[in-house]
Amino acid sequence: EMEELDALGLRESMLFSSEIRKAGDDFIVAALSDQPFLAVHCRRTDFLRVREKTTPGADAIAGKINAVLGETGLNQVFVATDAPDDLREDLQRRVHC
Repeated sequence: EMEELDALGLRESMLFSSEIRKAGDDFIVAALSDQPFLAVHCRRTDFLRVREKTTPGADAIAGKINAVLGETGLNQVFVATDAPDDLREDLQRRVHC
């Protein structure tokens, strides 16, 4: 797959600018002590409108995160989400790290 992107010259265009990468690296150092972490993208608002029946709730999301933490031995999680505060707080209570 990467070879196809390289052949089309697309992979380079998919990289963030050095300024954005530096901001991300600085955040990782400051917020996560520059240690390994699990990254999770949890879509809520748009998915709930379109896929309400198949979008998992906090219990299922936390269960999957906890399972992956257990499998990988990681003890930090970064969750990128557009979820409302109550779901974020619920995940913070349910995720064990």
